[in-house]
Amino acid sequence: MSLANIVQEVTFGPFRMSHLREQADDRFRRAFYSYLAQQVMPSLDGQIVRIDGRVFSHYDQPQFAQLPEVRLRYYYETSFSSTAGVEEAWGELDYDPSTASWTPSPVKPPRVRTLTQKRKVRALQESHRYTPTRPAECPQCHCKQVAEILYGVPHHSEALQAELDSGRICLGGSWAWDESPQWRCLSCKHEWGLTGYALALHEIEHREGQQK
Repeated sequence: MSLANIVQEVTFGPFRMSHLREQADDRFRRAFYSYLAQQVMPSLDGQIVRIDGRVFSHYDQPQFAQLPEVRLRYYYETSFSSTAGVEEAWGELDYDPSTASWTPSPVKPPRVRTLTQKRKVRALQESHRYTPTRPAECPQCHCKQVAEILYGVPHHSEALQAELDSGRICLGGSWAWDESPQWRCLSCKHEWGLTGYALALHEIEHREGQQK
């Protein structure tokens, strides 16, 4: 799939470790976009006009620098915009500088969230009301101060601020991925549970698996 006429706004880094930072040159970036064009975009529904996101590493720390299996392992979070809507893709990739190629990691393999999948989840949520039940306490430290994690960019209001101040909710970032947690302990910071979207998605995957 061609990247011609597609706005490319993925940011790379910043990386703290020099071995990760030194790889992030033009060749590295071109190889990443090529991976998206060949391995990700064919599975999307829309005619993509813009790609946003970031590439970083969960292994950007000294203790991982000498481990060959994760030394050049990166993580990406990307969104693909079209006139029909926004689709997402994310996951871990290993970079091979000798061939300027990317290979999916076996730990957190790449995933996509297509417009078709979103429509299915939305329909199921509306019909079944997949609303996570607030837990009474943290399963790790048993503290009762548990906040619901709110994803996206919410419109600020007095009601939202009151919920934040009370500790009933906390902000979780711009996007919620399939594995994003729903709850956070305000004492030990443990995070757990599935979002309503993830609960509905698991139900869809279970149903489709039974039909095969």
